Amino acid sequence: MRYEGTVTREAPGGAAAGAARRRLLFPALALIVGAAISAGSFFIIQDNVETEAKLRFERQASDAKHVIEARISAYFEVLHGLAALFAKPETVSRAEFHRYVTALDLPRRYPGFGALNYAESFPHAARAAFEARVRRDTSLEPQGHPGFAIKPAGERAEYLVISYLSPMEGNQAGFGLDLLVGPGTGDQKARLEAMRAVRDSGKMISSGQLLNVRKDKAPLLAMRLPVYRGDGPLQSVEQRRARYVGSVGAGFIVQELMRGALADSTLRYVRFKFYDGGPVQSYVAGSDAVDEQRLLFDSRNLVPPSAAESAKGAALIRALLPMEVAGRIWEIHFSASRGALIKGIDRALPLLALGAGLLTSLLLSAVVYSLAASRARAEQMALDLRFVATHDALTGLANRASFHEQLKHALALAARHRRGVALLFIDLDRFKDVNDTLGHGAGDRMLLECAGRLRKCLRESDTVARLGGDEFVVMMEDYSSSRDIVTVAQKILAHLATPVLLEGREFTPSASIGIGIYPDDGTNVETLLKNADIAMYRAKEQGRNNHQFYSGVPLPLASEQREVEALTGVSERGAV
Repeated sequence: MRYEGTVTREAPGGAAAGAARRRLLFPALALIVGAAISAGSFFIIQDNVETEAKLRFERQASDAKHVIEARISAYFEVLHGLAALFAKPETVSRAEFHRYVTALDLPRRYPGFGALNYAESFPHAARAAFEARVRRDTSLEPQGHPGFAIKPAGERAEYLVISYLSPMEGNQAGFGLDLLVGPGTGDQKARLEAMRAVRDSGKMISSGQLLNVRKDKAPLLAMRLPVYRGDGPLQSVEQRRARYVGSVGAGFIVQELMRGALADSTLRYVRFKFYDGGPVQSYVAGSDAVDEQRLLFDSRNLVPPSAAESAKGAALIRALLPMEVAGRIWEIHFSASRGALIKGIDRALPLLALGAGLLTSLLLSAVVYSLAASRARAEQMALDLRFVATHDALTGLANRASFHEQLKHALALAARHRRGVALLFIDLDRFKDVNDTLGHGAGDRMLLECAGRLRKCLRESDTVARLGGDEFVVMMEDYSSSRDIVTVAQKILAHLATPVLLEGREFTPSASIGIGIYPDDGTNVETLLKNADIAMYRAKEQGRNNHQFYSGVPLPLASEQREVEALTGVSERGAV
């Protein structure tokens, strides 16, 4: 195939300068647009990286919340078990209570428990009997508790007195304490309402704030759970009041409760705080609960100061998750520095995208300049690409797709001008034997040689193409009778029959040719190709190295089977 070149002349004077400016215009535009796209990609990718980091952080915060909820729930189960112990009809001895609490192994299994207690509820009429019963109880202490008295002193209509307490050591101040009054001069009305809320709700209730029970100990968060004794429903307030006998309670050191809930590696970059958001029924989502007086816990107390200081001044990613705890809402405020969440390749990705985009823009600008400076080269490139798309890579003949389009066009013209089109379907005989015996390299050389011979023996008006493998096809549009078609077919067979030297051995190619004619043997591309293919197999059935016209008779199955078997043999002369 011959390619025509283009001749260019340099424009003189101002025209040359104008041409140079025009050549620079499109590269400059490409560079500007590319730089703008690169900058946009930088911000988009940066936003995506930060969004993904935030989503990942929110998932981690949600997972941490579930871990915290499970930890708190496990601690609450201890109180539920204690409530079940005192709900029995039989009186619980102090020895039994002591054994129960000892078996829980609180310091090891439930670090953070300050003490467990049971407070009994009774009216003023039962006060003397209650104090006498506690004083003479020798189930744990041989001498009993001769000095026991309800604190603070004074007569009241009803009492809720802590009579069981473990461990007793360090907590003696709570033994005998009336929770309806409590120590000190605090809000007695609020305390009374809280204790009655425990009785009437049937649910665990929290103090909602840290209590400094002992100066030498960390502040506690108090929890109480009502105890009901006897059979019957507990659906209404009246039913719960009738069966109410007291409540069990505990003080939690929140810092110890949270220790070990999350891995130290997580705590070094994720910080979380608990704030009391108030009772569940009055909580409003989004209300500001961030108040140091409402602070219950800060995870910074669990990590070394050096790690805690590392996040100061850094941009933070935050998440807020509410959690219901003993009738109140705890707001968990999670935070982490942006640098701790976005590391390595994620941090570098926006800059990499920007750099790659600018580099690509420069390269594109250079390409555009090169194309603008050499239009002929661009046109030649387009021709080469079109040639690759429409021609067989090995032989340079038209490929199947290109031939289909040419045949379709030829059939349309033939239908318009009422003329015929002949199709010669050519299949090399025993080509598979060459590949199997000498290798694909020798087979490719055979195909190249046969393709060259087909080009030489055909007329300018004929079209030849390679369909694939060892199959070729020839289209004849300019002929007057079938004799012209036979002449071309015989000419093809004669040219192919010249011996070829491959790997030091001489081979004589041959071919079987099937002929289909428009419109007698098909009016469309698919039908005409199929019938020419059938005629080709008829030629192989007739001994190969010949041509056959399509007869309209289907190829027998037995003949097809013989054809397959024949392809596996090699002639004694090594001819193909």
